Amino acid sequence: MCGLYRDRLQEESAINIQPNSDVQTLPQRRPQAWSNRWILAVGLLIAGAAHGQAPDDASAPERVAEVRFNGLAAVTPGYANSVVRTSAGATFDQNVVDQDVSRLVATGKFANADATVEHTAAGAVITFNVTERTQITDIRFSGNRKFTDTKLTKEVPVKVGDPVDTFHNREGAEMPSLSPLP
Repeated sequence: MCGLYRDRLQEESAINIQPNSDVQTLPQRRPQAWSNRWILAVGLLIAGAAHGQAPDDASAPERVAEVRFNGLAAVTPGYANSVVRTSAGATFDQNVVDQDVSRLVATGKFANADATVEHTAAGAVITFNVTERTQITDIRFSGNRKFTDTKLTKEVPVKVGDPVDTFHNREGAEMPSLSPLP
């Protein structure tokens, strides 16, 4: 290759061409100061994320700090928690809270329910305010001489622990007569 051409090619393309060699190598460049700062910044962000410290971001989704139930008497908090999908640590979503209110009422154990949301530094505190329906605590049969109480209890559409429902209670009280036991 001509010496003048080789010198010009090296200047324009920054490629080292060795005489009598087919191997081309790029020159080693010193890293730019801005690239070192960029690498340092990315490294700090990764290190912060590894320690659970995300950069402050106003658009980060709010978390649920706590779920509370007011008005529970006969219904256990464990049962109420199993009905709702909102849980501590989950991302706060008002639509899910509204659906949880509907789920609580749909169980039949609550006459009504609503939810309040308190936004705190720790996250959203969701309080479900419920009014339990009165529950059946005992079923008694009077005037019965043909059937055992166990047999009658199996035939009645309401059970101990069911919420009081005027229609079902009336249906149970007006049950058609049973055929005598064999």
